[in-house]
Amino acid sequence: MRKTSYIFPGLLTSLLLTYIMKLWHADLSIPFNYQGDTLVTMAMIKGTIENGWFLNNINIGAPYGHQMFDYPIPNNLHFFIIKMISFLFPNYRQTLNVFYLLTFLTTILSSYFVMKKYIQSNFTAITGSILFTFLPYHFLRGEGHLFLADYSLIPFITLIVLWLFSETPNIFEKSVQKRYFGLNKRTLFCIIICILVSSTGVYYAFFACFFFAIAGISTAILYKSKKRFITMTLLVTVTVLGLLVNLLPNFIYHLNHGQNAEAVSRGSVGAEIYGFKLTQLLLPADNYRIAKIAELKWKYIDHTLSNNENTFSTLGAIGSLGFLTLIAILFFRKKSGLLYYLSLLNIAAILLATIGGFGSLISMFVTPDIRAYNRISVFIAFFSLLTIFFLSDQLYKNFAITRNTKLMYLGGMFIVLCFGLFDQTNQSYIPPYEINKAEFNNDQKFVESIESNIPKNSKIFQLPYVAYPESPGVNKMNDYELFKGYLHSKNLQWSYGAMKGREGDSWQKEVTSMPLEQFLSEISKKGFNGIYIDRFGYADGGVEIKNKLLALLKSKPLESDNKRLLFINMEDYNKITKGQ
Repeated sequence: MRKTSYIFPGLLTSLLLTYIMKLWHADLSIPFNYQGDTLVTMAMIKGTIENGWFLNNINIGAPYGHQMFDYPIPNNLHFFIIKMISFLFPNYRQTLNVFYLLTFLTTILSSYFVMKKYIQSNFTAITGSILFTFLPYHFLRGEGHLFLADYSLIPFITLIVLWLFSETPNIFEKSVQKRYFGLNKRTLFCIIICILVSSTGVYYAFFACFFFAIAGISTAILYKSKKRFITMTLLVTVTVLGLLVNLLPNFIYHLNHGQNAEAVSRGSVGAEIYGFKLTQLLLPADNYRIAKIAELKWKYIDHTLSNNENTFSTLGAIGSLGFLTLIAILFFRKKSGLLYYLSLLNIAAILLATIGGFGSLISMFVTPDIRAYNRISVFIAFFSLLTIFFLSDQLYKNFAITRNTKLMYLGGMFIVLCFGLFDQTNQSYIPPYEINKAEFNNDQKFVESIESNIPKNSKIFQLPYVAYPESPGVNKMNDYELFKGYLHSKNLQWSYGAMKGREGDSWQKEVTSMPLEQFLSEISKKGFNGIYIDRFGYADGGVEIKNKLLALLKSKPLESDNKRLLFINMEDYNKITKGQ
């Protein structure tokens, strides 16, 4: 296939993305999202740009620094891409936004590549690929779940699984026409994809291995073939080894510093909370364009108390039709061919990931670290959309023979595309550009005023104390909001971000439990020059802690324009303490 064939789907995706997100209102130096998990994502990106990688950061977790080794993030491919983008866009917010926008382009290109393997009509393949690219999942994950939003490798995983199902998989077999390093093209492709998948996080790698196992074991039994089982085993082995290599720094750190059970606390109940529900797959996207339908979705959520990331798994109307078609194919289709293979993958995904499914058993008896099984929904979406557009293509090949019938078919496919985009997207996917900008600029101005009032590289202690990572919100202050100080600073060190269960966090927890006079004495000894207070973290809006600190420090506070943030200088106090 000529490379130029990918220009149109890439261009069309760019235009649609610009329209859906109203990108002409965007300022790439302001994040599309400025709350929740996006804050920790930005902190890691900023740390990568400033320190070379994200695992160590001396500017947070003061005075001991920040280490991410206890929180496994085997996303080295993503951080490599982030590093490359940062050479062109050294501002971490621009890097974040550009990376997120690129996930739409990489997804359309990979899905179009795979769909064209099974679909003759270019426009049919483009339509299916666009609807896969613009899943509600993509927008709802957004910049908060940035690495999950990059699901561009899923079509390639599906392609490998379908090769495993085929009568002649020819993956790790010798080829007469050897191309690279003594391997045929298909072998090399499979190895590369497995390595890439293992470098993009645990979940997609885990699901890939699951589907490899389903295809490999079932066909090994069906064809009585040891080679198929060996092929599947090799694919799983490459993926698992790749994952272990990505986690090697974490293993080495734990050998040197011991395990840390406090850092990431998972329970087997997580699979019951974050598994997917069939209902959530079939219900419309959150904030649907038609009010009556949107109300139906929220009624279900309120009734079942299931308002978590489960709601991100919706397939859209066309994907739902494909999903139901795959269920039907299990009963009414011959036991071979693309559609039957997709139906097997579909039912396997359901049995694994639904609440109360096999995933719950894995969580109980193997590992609770894999808990958000709803994330398999993006695989189901690709199976479902490939099914619908493969069937549509059969209609095209059988009936769109004359010029008029071809035009009718293309017109119908255009209507399907428009309906699918209407169904899967809505106004809530437009970032609140002006609100984000106002809040962002408020915080930036405040931190700049701190930097202009104290020496460079000063340490700032942040209140209230919040353990990192994954802590519940404190009063009106949400998790990770204390990262805002670091995100806006150029030359200061911040206390928030010390890894839970390690020395820095234990020290912070201890000093913040002391009487205020002793607390100030202890942080002064560690070289802190000021105290940053988020008033949202206190039931009284920080009035009591502010008054007590001012009485002891005798310093005029700095206050953000929105009155939420306070900074109290400790330099005079430190001089007096040292003089004593």
